[in-house]
Amino acid sequence: MDSTPDPLIRTRYKGPLAKGTSYPSGAELLSSKLSGVPQYNELEIGFYGEKSQKFLMNQDDFPILRIEYQRVQASYSTSNCDSAQSRLEPNWRITVYPIVSINRKKFRDYLDASGWNLIRTWLIDAWRNNGRLGKASLIISACQNTNEFKHVTEMAISPAKS
Repeated sequence: MDSTPDPLIRTRYKGPLAKGTSYPSGAELLSSKLSGVPQYNELEIGFYGEKSQKFLMNQDDFPILRIEYQRVQASYSTSNCDSAQSRLEPNWRITVYPIVSINRKKFRDYLDASGWNLIRTWLIDAWRNNGRLGKASLIISACQNTNEFKHVTEMAISPAKS
């Protein structure tokens, strides 16, 4: 039996961080914690830094991790560029937003206590939609007022063909 570890999840983008912020998780930790989920080899990570978080941190709840599935339908207005960039293919993404550095340990503790299980379970459940049109996401966010973490799921997937 081959015990070679899975390669790291591909990082598509990594933006600069504002002073006093850090990413709550890196590609290595995400890869090790999500190894074995059915769509592992299709996952991509984007780390969106300074500019996005300045806007997001002014909201009551701001996202820290977003895990998404998306597949759009081709239309007459879909350009050749879209298909070349695989936008019409099923797409699995993880978006990581920075947090205030002093909250990093608290978020990591949340992930260890229940977050990794939540993410893995969502990915395994969402895999049944692979190839179907639509979008599904799991968003883990922090509440500015209480400094607690919560999650929201969203789903708009076309019905399965019988």
